[in-house]
Amino acid sequence: MYRLKSKLYVHEDYTMFADAPARVERIESAMDQRAERFGDMDVPDLIAERGWLERRSDLFSAFSENPDPDVLLNLASFGEHPNMATLSKKVGMNGRARGLVSQLLGLQNMTLVSSGNSDYRKPQRDHVCRPQWWLYTMDGCSHQCAYCGRGGVISAKVNLQHYAQHLRKLVENNPWQQVYLTNANSDTPILEPEIDHTRFLIDFFKQFDDRHFVVHTKSANVDHLLEYTDHDQRAIMLWSIATPSAARIYEPGAPSTEERFAAARKCYQAGYPVRLKFKPIVPMKDWRQEATTMARLAFDGMRPEVINLLTLAWMDVDTLRTAFDPEDLDPEAIEAADAAAEQMAGDRLKPFPHDFRAKVYGHFINEIRKIDPDVPITFSTESLDMWKQFGGRLGYNASDYVCGCGPQCVPGCVRLKADPWKMAEPVTWDGRKVEPGASE
Repeated sequence: MYRLKSKLYVHEDYTMFADAPARVERIESAMDQRAERFGDMDVPDLIAERGWLERRSDLFSAFSENPDPDVLLNLASFGEHPNMATLSKKVGMNGRARGLVSQLLGLQNMTLVSSGNSDYRKPQRDHVCRPQWWLYTMDGCSHQCAYCGRGGVISAKVNLQHYAQHLRKLVENNPWQQVYLTNANSDTPILEPEIDHTRFLIDFFKQFDDRHFVVHTKSANVDHLLEYTDHDQRAIMLWSIATPSAARIYEPGAPSTEERFAAARKCYQAGYPVRLKFKPIVPMKDWRQEATTMARLAFDGMRPEVINLLTLAWMDVDTLRTAFDPEDLDPEAIEAADAAAEQMAGDRLKPFPHDFRAKVYGHFINEIRKIDPDVPITFSTESLDMWKQFGGRLGYNASDYVCGCGPQCVPGCVRLKADPWKMAEPVTWDGRKVEPGASE
């Protein structure tokens, strides 16, 4: 695991679960400290004392020191927590505060997502993403990316056998979903192999016919995966990779671009399905030349199943100027973001307008096609309009495209034969059908 210089905590009840003590002992050994015990009612005080909410409230800055996140080993808990309202009130009643409390209490385990809205029967105009259950065994990250705010604390569940009892029911209740994205708000290899989540999930999903999970990562910590020679392609390895200059300056806690490609190559040669996301594409001054480098590295000793594209998003132009040094960026990008500030105010894909994003995608597609004319190239959480513009060129549309983390995109990445929004029939682990328009 990463060498984190921070504090370690563990839930006081961890010894009640047979598989938890070994995980705790391995993490304690790796961090060279005994974990401090905490109980549920201690969570608000820990949040205040360690500043976790403040460290989650803002994006990282590439221009200031950011300490390593603390590590909190918690327990997966299902159902309503009797003290959730009281604990949340002590921290704050806004959504971020409640979410952090819920995370630390081990209540965030499985979430239905779809295009960023609750109506899973249709894609959102500015965010095409398929309905699916996401799984959470970890939350929080140490990579300190300038466009992210998942710092302060990494929580990781240590009672995976208990978690698996509920996950089994979820998988059985949702035969339409074959692939499960894990830890979208974290990066599992940060604590591997000591936390033993990946090995556990490989063994879990091998119990089912054609069921898989996605390890979505920026990490180069993959040597432990090479020892799992019986992985049976149940773990799909998906890398988010920024261009070299963007990774070096604006993802300071993450491995370099070259190190990530090297890690992907190791896993590819070990037989894992490997997929790539050029995400986010930060329009640095030399992004055009770096696109050529990215395309070359993507096919150096491997062939990814798919390459997904997405430019930098998730922020308005004022935040862009705060999180990034405008001098590092393509002047055309800054000019486009400034000109479109009002137009993009309510758009998930802000700050860059459609035309500029399309120019970036067109160039990346050209560079990739110079090397491989056939590898699937698709978008990640782009707009319906972008799909309409590029669908003919890519050979896919918003309903049938190959996605790096799509719920029906099993190893081999075959074009979808049915509409993913129509085939979804989500049912919770405890058997409740989720109706369109309802949240879960």
